Amino acid sequence: MVAGDEFIVSTISILGDFNVHQQLWLSSPFTDYSGELAFNFAILIDLEQLVQHPTRILDRLRDTPNIHDIFLTSNPSAYAATLYSPLGSSDHNFISVSCPISPILPQDSPKRRCLWHFASAS
Repeated sequence: MVAGDEFIVSTISILGDFNVHQQLWLSSPFTDYSGELAFNFAILIDLEQLVQHPTRILDRLRDTPNIHDIFLTSNPSAYAATLYSPLGSSDHNFISVSCPISPILPQDSPKRRCLWHFASAS
């Protein structure tokens, strides 16, 4: 790096209802192939799962609480995930994720320059 070079930091965030099952990572009653792939993918690119509480509403007698909704990120300190009661007739809790990072403001506009025409000066 040369003095004055800037680092650009990017964040990877992946979220959604993936319906994968993984016992240790997502508190599922079993691990399926998709759950193992999702778990290995998260580890491979160093992503952290922010949703830590079960998101599926237990609506059948033998249901067990588990996490179906995933929010993976490479920058966990930039986000806060909160679970709320389901909206409408959804069978999943509502997840709100906030990101208190400020937008990058444009740099100062270029300064006005004076150009001297030495050939026309007396």
